[in-house]
Amino acid sequence: MGSLSSLSSKLFGKSSSSKPLTDYVPGTLDYSTLPMLQMPAWATSAATRRLMKDFKDLIQIQNKEPLHELGWHIDEDRVENIYQWIVELHSFEASLPLAQDMKKHGVKSIVLELRFGKDYPMSPPFVRVIRPRFLGFAQGGGGHVTAGGAMCMELLTNDGWSAVSSIESVLLQVRMAISSRDPKPARLQSGSMANYGVGEAVDAYMRACAIHGWTVPAGFREMAYGGAESASGVQGPV
Repeated sequence: MGSLSSLSSKLFGKSSSSKPLTDYVPGTLDYSTLPMLQMPAWATSAATRRLMKDFKDLIQIQNKEPLHELGWHIDEDRVENIYQWIVELHSFEASLPLAQDMKKHGVKSIVLELRFGKDYPMSPPFVRVIRPRFLGFAQGGGGHVTAGGAMCMELLTNDGWSAVSSIESVLLQVRMAISSRDPKPARLQSGSMANYGVGEAVDAYMRACAIHGWTVPAGFREMAYGGAESASGVQGPV
């Protein structure tokens, strides 16, 4: 009963109202449709220890904050590879065009993937959208999401990253970037629920770094492909 009570308080908040403060319900994501990776052969003890600590810290924050205030969720029971985290962003401000698009298409969350490398925390994670697909910048979209689904943020390159950055702050800044109306607000593609492939995300990240003059982390392709696909740049099924 304790866990049920905890979930109820997260959904409804401290108010006595029976109306949920968010339409997002944790635990409903279909993981069979996601690119789940095995633990990479190049995993290091230092990176693994730091990731375990950061994950524990993040779950403690998640367990304390109401869903609608936090705006992100990780299903801790589904994380089997500490170098790969699936995070859902939800409960966006209702006035945002993105939130209106999500409601129109019945989308409850933006599914993100974070992939970490052997040099973490000295190198940033690779953060990309898995689904839904966003309208490209050339088509009038925004939200700092590249055409391949990777996040276009200096924070996630060697130039903007700090080893003392917390993943909580990363998620907050990613959420703020997606919610940003400058220069254009994020919009969803119409009628397409297909996942972004990791290959197109890697290529888009590399293009964004080249355009902005940002430094790509050493070993980026190895980290981004998680050791499960060829790092040659050929897009695989995940």
